[in-house]
Amino acid sequence: MYPKVLAVAASLISLGASVRLDAHHGLDLRSAREEPCKQVRDQAAKWMADNGIVPKNRSELRSFMPATPSVPIRPSIALACLKSVPLYKDSALQQLDFLRPLLEWQSSVEYLRDPPQGYLSEGVDLIRGLDDIAAKLKEEKRGGYANELEFLADLRMLTSVRPRDFHFGYWTLLLDLFDFPMSAQFISISDDGLAMPKIYLYDDVKHAQNGYTPSPVLTIDGVPALEFLQKASVNIALSHDPDARFNGMFRSLATDTNLAYVSPEPFALFLGDTTKVTCHNGTRFEFSNAARLRANFTKITSGADLYDVYGRGDSTDERPLNARFYQLAERNYTAAFVGYPKPFKSTRHVAGFLPESSEFSDIAVLALNSFNEAPNLDHVDRSMSVQQRDFYQVVVDSISAAKAANRTKLVLDFQGNGGGLTSNIMALYFALFPGDTLPVLWQARAHPQFAWLGKQAWDPTSSIGQWPVYNMMRPDGKPWSSFEELYGPFPDAPAGQKRWGQHTHPAIENTTWTKGSIADNCGGLSWGPSLLSALQYPGRNSTTPGAKRCLFGRSAHVEGLFGGAQWVREAELYMGAANGKKEP
Repeated sequence: MYPKVLAVAASLISLGASVRLDAHHGLDLRSAREEPCKQVRDQAAKWMADNGIVPKNRSELRSFMPATPSVPIRPSIALACLKSVPLYKDSALQQLDFLRPLLEWQSSVEYLRDPPQGYLSEGVDLIRGLDDIAAKLKEEKRGGYANELEFLADLRMLTSVRPRDFHFGYWTLLLDLFDFPMSAQFISISDDGLAMPKIYLYDDVKHAQNGYTPSPVLTIDGVPALEFLQKASVNIALSHDPDARFNGMFRSLATDTNLAYVSPEPFALFLGDTTKVTCHNGTRFEFSNAARLRANFTKITSGADLYDVYGRGDSTDERPLNARFYQLAERNYTAAFVGYPKPFKSTRHVAGFLPESSEFSDIAVLALNSFNEAPNLDHVDRSMSVQQRDFYQVVVDSISAAKAANRTKLVLDFQGNGGGLTSNIMALYFALFPGDTLPVLWQARAHPQFAWLGKQAWDPTSSIGQWPVYNMMRPDGKPWSSFEELYGPFPDAPAGQKRWGQHTHPAIENTTWTKGSIADNCGGLSWGPSLLSALQYPGRNSTTPGAKRCLFGRSAHVEGLFGGAQWVREAELYMGAANGKKEP
């Protein structure tokens, strides 16, 4: 666990941060007049040759394992390469035409255009945004876009950042060839879990275990640290709430332990070659950054070549793996929960704890870093049923042990949890509240494509088969008589909601838990109403975090929700549960 950070005094230079990386990453920089994409190709070839790496394609048996490591490239050269791709206006306009009908299926289109009261992020008009980009593409005399990158960057911001939706986005392959991680990493720590947290270099805090006293960060690239990180967090797409995006700028125990966690990339297309950090005690550091190349550049000598290989839809070249698989390949899948107490039982994402201290004698903790099982990239045939069984077994055994030990309060620690299998959160819910009803609510945006598809699919004589409306029930539990009845328009919407457009009637998924299923097996784990003491919640936006709010946040069994700055010690997290700390 992280040690308590003591009062900061003038200190020696951090052992970790003082190691300056070579600004050119061991790669000689060619003339600025040379094609930047050719420089990337030559530097990648040299780096691989120097490190004895032979470029190769992935095998079918290891299709999710990177065949070769990503190559460090100076960020300015990587960005110059991307900027050298000429603008293909006709193709760009075709992309926009392709996206328009797809956006009709996004249920939040009207809500994003005119957000309801209480929505903490900026609104965005997706349809008008496409029109604005198209108009800029058609400009002849007023500039328009200078290159393909400018167009794709605008499109990415519109579709993948501003909606603030983890499950909605459009990311083209040309923007998925490089990663842009910042070398300097930061952590926010409160001395006691209550005091205002301070920002530190992550490496400084690691060395505090050896008696070194770290100094808080004062500025980053000449900008006050808090201001710098807040501005950068705007580019994190996966969270509705600004505070959750800000938390995504920092390392934490929970995300370090979560084997499925993929860190956000707020500096994509903006990363400089160096990052300068000044601490409160006057110590200054300069970190060299490196873009990480994941694509095969063997055929690339110009921006036009780059477009032909990775910008066109008809290329037969192997597509590079997404960055998440490179991060997953570097994880230690056998390590214990680093920084946590010894668990009673654990799998790689779920762990049960029975604190031994007398002050926590009535508390049990279930840390749920993910609702998936950790991926095994060497064995991609690992079935979902095995993942569910592992998850369920740790949950059940931990609850049973807590009951046997007369623990009356349970902390559910969702820190670092980015989602996973909905069936797992259902199994958790039924394990805690057996016999409860868990309706799976469903509602879709009403639009002509959906109306046509539903009408065609409802007809049993249609060649595309019958619409499985029997999987949905009316809110009163009765079946729908037709697709038209399900589709609506929903006539009972409050007047204030009509500005957000039409939706279908609300429906309930007709889910049956068969005998022997995980949820059915949870029936014997009955708890008293005061069991669930608190939830520690990260605030990111994906399927199961939303479900956590809906399922547990509304429950009468839950005494409180709390979150905020990183806790220095797990004991303080448990104390928060014991004292009933609540989320603001």
